[in-house]
Amino acid sequence: MESLGAILRRIKTSRAPAMNDPAKRAVIEGLEQAEESRRTDPGTVVASRLEPWRNAYCLTCFDLGWVSREKDPLHTEAIPCPNCAGPRRKEKAIKAALNAAGVPDAARIKTLESFKLVDVADTVQEAFNAARAFVLGDAPPWLCLTGPKGCGKTHLGYACAIAFAASEWEARYFTAGALVNVLHSAINPDSEEGVESLVKYMSNVHLLVLDELGQTTVDNWALGQIEELLGARYEGLKLTILLSNLEPTGNYGLKGWSGRLYSRLQDRSVCRLVDMVDAKDYRPRLRR
Repeated sequence: MESLGAILRRIKTSRAPAMNDPAKRAVIEGLEQAEESRRTDPGTVVASRLEPWRNAYCLTCFDLGWVSREKDPLHTEAIPCPNCAGPRRKEKAIKAALNAAGVPDAARIKTLESFKLVDVADTVQEAFNAARAFVLGDAPPWLCLTGPKGCGKTHLGYACAIAFAASEWEARYFTAGALVNVLHSAINPDSEEGVESLVKYMSNVHLLVLDELGQTTVDNWALGQIEELLGARYEGLKLTILLSNLEPTGNYGLKGWSGRLYSRLQDRSVCRLVDMVDAKDYRPRLRR
């Protein structure tokens, strides 16, 4: 492979015209900074152009995703790095994170930016502000949104999962019914993952979004497993978002569904609870 010094000597012959092109200028400056870092800091083999505090993953483009190639004796051009294709690496990583999070393709437009706040109840605005603060890290580790169908709970849950996945944090989105099915499938002796290891994983994933709480019939065993993993997340202050059509209190609300969970939701140092009780269903207002 051509040495860094040789690359610098070759491209300096055409430095003036190349510096007029932003893409070429970034490549040249990146190469020179990498060379300077290697000379001044023996602990840095070659600094990353994107994150200078660490070594570059790719020693061809130094994580820029582009390299300089001689077009003719007087000109160079920037081309995608043949070794790492850096500009596409981030996109692929985000897509993989979204797939792992369980966010379906059709829901990936449900971001905080696409959430419409026109003619909405004050509680919907409050829920949006709470979700935004949650993503920004300016909120308790738990967020619980309740309210009638069509008030935007799931949209905000997806939006938070998408925001974390886009930053390459591990996030998982489940409906309560889907989680129950996964738990039951783990009982199968042929399952690659036992119930204990599954609950342990779900207890420690960076962000867990659990939707449709109370909308699915849950047997006592599965409810116990859900309460166990949520209890572990509560004790560990793990980022958790809970969404439900049930009102927080009452025998037919979250309190009746799980008294242990309801008790934890009352801890305002850990959980922010927003009940969008007066919200209207937004779906009939959507343009068709």
